[in-house]
Amino acid sequence: MTTIREIAAIVGVSRGTVDRVINNRGGVKPETEARIRQAIESLNYSPNIAGKSLAIKRKELKFGIIFRYDNPRYQITDFVRRKARDFLAYGIETIMLEANIDDPQSYVTAFDQLKERGVCGAIVMPDNNPAVIEKMKEMQQNGMVIVTIETLLDHFECLTSIGTDFYRCGEVIGSMLGLITGRGGNTAIVTFPKEREKAARREEGVLKRLSDEYPEVRIADILRMEDDEFIGYTRTKELLAAHPEIESVFINSTSVVGVCRAIEELGRRIKVLCFDSIALPAVHELVDRGVIHVIVSQRSQLQATIAMDTLFRYFVYGTMPQCSTVYTNVEINIAGNLDG
Repeated sequence: MTTIREIAAIVGVSRGTVDRVINNRGGVKPETEARIRQAIESLNYSPNIAGKSLAIKRKELKFGIIFRYDNPRYQITDFVRRKARDFLAYGIETIMLEANIDDPQSYVTAFDQLKERGVCGAIVMPDNNPAVIEKMKEMQQNGMVIVTIETLLDHFECLTSIGTDFYRCGEVIGSMLGLITGRGGNTAIVTFPKEREKAARREEGVLKRLSDEYPEVRIADILRMEDDEFIGYTRTKELLAAHPEIESVFINSTSVVGVCRAIEELGRRIKVLCFDSIALPAVHELVDRGVIHVIVSQRSQLQATIAMDTLFRYFVYGTMPQCSTVYTNVEINIAGNLDG
């Protein structure tokens, strides 16, 4: 088996330099790093997992993750559980809890539970709520390292924040909505109340892009409601009955199944674009049946991957993230490229 010593001898550098490249600790000239990585690849080098695992286990690390259970599109729990099982090989325990976006106290309680269980680092899907932000600041002052995903918060700094620029996401959606609707077509938006900040920012981006690039596309109506599949179903039936001219719908909420059910029952040929419901099996079925035409995703699994890897590198190798804020690009999914 190839060793770090052999790689160092081949490239003509110290073992410490090779180790820095392998563990992504930086401080190596780009051309030297390129030569080391080329040697690693050509020699099929793999690290001594057993030795590394033993050293990490001695640290008895515990990570925490606070999910949002109130929103079905955030179904990355299975993915995170698989990643957590990988961490177990290093003796790292991952504790997963749930909180409700409409109940700040549920976040406070979850953080208290993580603190009681000795968690050193936490990944959080928060909302821009003052009480939640204050609790996170308190946890940081007590030594807990925090990474946020899916939400970029005001007046809060942590190890790193990973999310999507929701306004720019809306601009992408606006372009797609204009394309599927067509010049002179009629569309509608089903969304949350304006108080839902992220949805409101997406909506702003959509309307701006439609105004700039597709001014002939008419907005027949904007339907606002809280997240509820039955309400989404009944309100959409009313919307379509009142506006027979509607040719496309952008679903900017999580009531995707209810809205699509109404469209299917009415037998209307309406092109549907939705946001970030890609994890739901029911949504995959709607894509297969041709009810949903486009899904724009903020790539939640990628955000979770970056967050978990960031905590791992920070506590295991002492590596600071290169950026305090990481923006993930949106992903456009249609029937042809949607994972089964």
